[in-house]
This record gives sequence, structure tokens and C-alpha cells, in this order.
Amino acid sequence: MFCPKCGTQIPDGSKFCPKCGNQLAAPASAPPPATQPAPSPYAATPVKATSNMDALKVGRIVAAAAAIVAFFLPIVSFGAFGISASMSPLQMATGTSVMGFDMDGQAENFLFLVIGVASLVLVLLPGRAGSIGGIVAGVLTIGFLLLWQNQAIGDAGSYATLEIGFYLYVFAGIALAALGIVSLVKK
Repeated sequence: MFCPKCGTQIPDGSKFCPKCGNQLAAPASAPPPATQPAPSPYAATPVKATSNMDALKVGRIVAAAAAIVAFFLPIVSFGAFGISASMSPLQMATGTSVMGFDMDGQAENFLFLVIGVASLVLVLLPGRAGSIGGIVAGVLTIGFLLLWQNQAIGDAGSYATLEIGFYLYVFAGIALAALGIVSLVKK
């Protein structure tokens, strides 16, 4: 075989001319290189069933909803001489009649509802923000309840008894904080 560029005799099957460096054509008898088909991006990808909302977020939403529901439930009852009356935060905010006495509403009792709604908004935030929002909402709920309890029970003394609404608020606050912490640790 001879180099087509410089005419130097070269061994058969050479790819380059040793004298001029010219690249020679591949011999006709050589089969073309085998090519591998490109892998499909869909073939080997495992299918994982995921939902847009994980169980911890659903739990935080339920806890925030429980705080909203607690606004309408009796939170404290006052009793003396065998007569008692229960009041919800709604009644304390808008006013009611207790044991024959008309009580004016106190607007600051709407904070019970505001805390529940704010908790729901915070836990609906996406990703880590929702987890942190749950922790913040839980701490605020428990803190507010402790302050309110000290005032309500302190003013009424042994005449006041905590009711189901109070315990639902406590549950909601603990659940919000705990689920928020678990969500952060999990991520």
C-alpha cells in the first residue's frame, strides 16, 4: 500500500503515513464501529408514588383547624353556689348573659380566632417554611393560652374551671409544634 499524499510505501492496514502523517482511509474490509443506542430516560426510572402533601403537613393543617374549632367551644366555666355557666371565646368576644348578668364582649378574645387562622396560614407555607410556621404557631398558641389562663383563673379563682375548648387549644399547640419539629428533622 502507498500513501496517496507522498507516495511512500506503507504497511497494509496503517491508519497514518509514517513519513508525512497523512490520515489514511479505513480499509474497506473493516466493519463499521458498533454504536450503542442511547438509553431512554424513562426506561430505568423507578416510579415513585408521591402526593403533593405529606402526612405531617396534613397533621399540621388538622391541628390548626382544631384551634379554629376551639374558638366556638366552651373554654371556661364559672360556677358558684351550685350554678355554673360555660363560655366560649366567641361569647367572651361578642358578649353574653352569664348567670343572669349581661357581660360585655371584649375584643381581645378574638385573638383566640386570630391565632387559629394565623396557624393555618403558617402551616400552609411551602416546604421548610411550613414546618417552621407550625413550630411558631404551636409556641404562640401555648404561650397565649398560658397568659390567658393565668389571667382568667387568677381573676375568678376557684370559681373558674377549664373546659374542652381550652384542652383542644392545648392539643393543637402541642401538635403544631411537634409536627413542625418532626417535619424539619425529616427533611
